Amino acid sequence: MISNIDSSDIIAISAVVLALCAFVLTFYGIILNKKHNQLSVRPFFNLDTDDDPISLTLINRGQGNGIILSLNVKYNKNIRIINNQYELSGLFKEIWNSEPLPFTFDYKLPVGRAGVNVGESIEIF
Repeated sequence: MISNIDSSDIIAISAVVLALCAFVLTFYGIILNKKHNQLSVRPFFNLDTDDDPISLTLINRGQGNGIILSLNVKYNKNIRIINNQYELSGLFKEIWNSEPLPFTFDYKLPVGRAGVNVGESIEIF
């Protein structure tokens, strides 16, 4: 059987193998390109504080729009999910152990799928 293979058969088999390799590599390249595109447009959030000891600003420094699903605060090894101003005020009262608080503050709670475009910021408090 092998003795019946001539040069045209070898060329045909080589062409099929080469075409299959090209298909596999093209498919792999498409997967890598898709991962690269997804990573290149990800949002990247920074938390900045001003000189004021109670100031927090969320800044989107990434290449894609960000969606804030929740605001979680870790305090005393517990994670608190902040959904409204009463929970945020209650957390501050717990931290400062004071009723009423010894200070006033303005706040914006970016919860419930709040969007932050590229380069934009949200001053939380």
